[in-house]
Amino acid sequence: MIRSIATHIENNSDLIIGTTLFVGHRPDTAASNCVALLERSPGRANPMVPTEIQKPIQLLTRNESYSTGWTEAKATYTIFFGRDRAGFDLPVLSSGDSEYYVNIVTGSEPAFIGRDVHGNYEFSCNLMLRISEQ
Repeated sequence: MIRSIATHIENNSDLIIGTTLFVGHRPDTAASNCVALLERSPGRANPMVPTEIQKPIQLLTRNESYSTGWTEAKATYTIFFGRDRAGFDLPVLSSGDSEYYVNIVTGSEPAFIGRDVHGNYEFSCNLMLRISEQ
């Protein structure tokens, strides 16, 4: 699921998985200018819809320049929630006898969260996946 999101980002940006776009973690050897797609908190059940789970995903952008970092973070966010977009649907996933419909239904605008230990600027943007059993 997270890999499908990363592939969508790669196909709609200059980011390259494994070079400037990382999935699941950001290695210590990653370039100063990069984006990481992270799962940092567990999903939660929707009490109103028992067959649905909501799962937060973080887009963490790092750059040597504040303005370039902000621009990259905003561009990545805009892939999902741009002028003509209101979310994104992933392919239907199968597991055993069940099928799951996954879409990104909301997101927070990128925000500056500080500098890393090397002085690079970091921005965070969060996406919410909605996973529904079919």
